[in-house]
Amino acid sequence: FEADAETYAAILSNDGQFVIVCGQSPEVRIYSQATGAQTGRLAGHDRAVEAIALSPDGRTLACVASDRRLSVWDWRNEQQVYLSPLRDKRLSSVAFSTDGRLIVDGSIGGEVHVTSVGDWQETADLQLTDGIQGMVMSPFREQLCVATRAGDIIAYAAGLTQSQTLPESDPPLPASEGTHAHDGRIYDVEYMGDGIVISVGQDGRVCRTRLNDAASDSDTRVIPELRSRTATLSPDGRLIVSCIDNALYAYDVRTSELQQLHQFPDDVHWTAIAITPDGQLVAAADAEGQIAIAPLENDSAAEIHHLPGTPHVDRLRFSRHGNRLTIVSLPHDRVVVTEFPSLQEVCRRSVVDNNNAVL
Repeated sequence: FEADAETYAAILSNDGQFVIVCGQSPEVRIYSQATGAQTGRLAGHDRAVEAIALSPDGRTLACVASDRRLSVWDWRNEQQVYLSPLRDKRLSSVAFSTDGRLIVDGSIGGEVHVTSVGDWQETADLQLTDGIQGMVMSPFREQLCVATRAGDIIAYAAGLTQSQTLPESDPPLPASEGTHAHDGRIYDVEYMGDGIVISVGQDGRVCRTRLNDAASDSDTRVIPELRSRTATLSPDGRLIVSCIDNALYAYDVRTSELQQLHQFPDDVHWTAIAITPDGQLVAAADAEGQIAIAPLENDSAAEIHHLPGTPHVDRLRFSRHGNRLTIVSLPHDRVVVTEFPSLQEVCRRSVVDNNNAVL
């Protein structure tokens, strides 16, 4: 189906029945995944909705918009449950904590706001010198890691578990001095536990950053062997799996050992990679619509599949149980959901100007 306005992001509901879309329209639109028919709309902003995020339980939707507000919805009933005060700058990103109790929003001006779900109190209000590119929160909320458009990684510790509003007279939330991890913006950042994050940057480097105490500098180590724009973490946080040229590699972050897992034909250019939630299999896609499925930690041969009508795959995402794979092609505005590992197609939709999709 086609959305009725330029689209910035699209996500699937947890049950896979609905596609939630935001974009140039001030309204968030809800579509039936099966029929493509619009089933609802959330009208709570005056300007374009820049980003959306679902809570871990799938019941609550958070939206940030160019009108400088965060809105929170009981989206199935089309009821707004919270609208934030005006922020100073246009909001560009939003995320839930892993327990669903906090919402973090970031702006192009470097503002970060942390809001407690339910009582809607701001537990932290931060100001960075650079625009926000990505945010990730540790599972128990001890740390908030912010990646900037200038390539810096900054960790904020403590305070995130507080339920009360921080008084204006209090000092800002304690932060590391930050570290310059990349030359250029950071594409993605992932928290892997033990105070370590992995980032992939515009410079093609993969960096491992250890976040130390709030008063000390973070420590970043560039992994020189991994010069790639396609990398992902294993579920246990032990391996960074990356496609470099025509081979698949695994880097052990604890032993610093680099192991080649699989070698592919010379004419294959891999553009996306994902690991099953159980950590057993890795899927990689190329610019021609081929998808390779290979064991993560043994030398068994990879299976190569071809998806007709799905050239240039840019994103791969597994469902929570690993039984389905979401495939996104940005140049062709396609989102495809398949069974896994058979890759039998479940549905295919055209979403104009989509950037990502999550099942």
